[in-house]
Amino acid sequence: MKICIWYKTTNRPWGGSNSFLKSLATQFCKKGHVLINRPHISADVILINSWTLGAGRLLSPKMIIDFKKYGTVAHYHKYFPFVHLFRQKEKKYLPLIHRLDGIAALYGRFDKADVIQFEINKLTDYTIFQSEFCRQSFLKFNVTPQNSTVIYNGVDNSIYFPAKKPKGLGQTLKALAVSWSSNPKKGFETLVNVADLSNIELTFIGNWCNSIQPGKIKLLGVKTASEIAEVMRQNDIFIHAAENDPCPNVVLEALASGLPILYKDSGGTTELARNYGLPILSDINESIEEIKDKYVDLRIKVLHDLHLFSIEYAANKYLKVLEEVKGNHTDGYFI
Repeated sequence: MKICIWYKTTNRPWGGSNSFLKSLATQFCKKGHVLINRPHISADVILINSWTLGAGRLLSPKMIIDFKKYGTVAHYHKYFPFVHLFRQKEKKYLPLIHRLDGIAALYGRFDKADVIQFEINKLTDYTIFQSEFCRQSFLKFNVTPQNSTVIYNGVDNSIYFPAKKPKGLGQTLKALAVSWSSNPKKGFETLVNVADLSNIELTFIGNWCNSIQPGKIKLLGVKTASEIAEVMRQNDIFIHAAENDPCPNVVLEALASGLPILYKDSGGTTELARNYGLPILSDINESIEEIKDKYVDLRIKVLHDLHLFSIEYAANKYLKVLEEVKGNHTDGYFI
């Protein structure tokens, strides 16, 4: 199958969508499928990501409309704005699959992101939600695609894997938190409160929120995927205190690295972590003591289900959808 992922990934750190789509593309190739980097009528299906084309680049409904009409995306020139009218109109119609991230406004983003993705979704044929929370969030905004499913993200298990010989819990609990975004809704204040407790050592990787003092937290800055994975294997638990995350890749990366999760009971995080960790209570010290008590059992559960966090598991689910959508094509029209 010829698959176009309409998103230009980067090898530098750039958030969860970039990490996931890069791993997904690699997995598709491993399974013998042909990847097309730009939308073209030679593809069998087109996978679109939320409202973005890649690092710092926005997609637009007009680009989708243009592609559906002409089989390519128009590049307009100020002296010749109607260049697309001289193209031969293509007869082949390709199914468009929309991978939805989350409602941007729920985690503090109030630009055109939601307007763009709402409009784009109307132009696509199938929707993949990253979590049930994600689906319900869009439902509240009357985004109800006729054809849809929920598929969680997955991570590269050649990078994220458990320590071969993990040490037992010491007197000091070693915890890690990771966030590419410096959005205050990522739970920075909660992390500071955790670090203030005795007998815990909290490390943070990523972009720290400038408006919040890190206190006792050890800041490592932005790291590559391999570097993050190595630090994960050196820690006991992972803490994710963000609000309204639709399907945080960092939680799946931590689970794939064998770490139980202490998490904010919010968004899609709960769906990912509830079987492998504990929610953060109002009494944070109580949460820490409880995860220490249940650590062995939680880690056993994590290690038993490692395959569920893998990119291969997610890719198989994506391919099933892509094959189904491709198969529902009759005379160039989506059923």
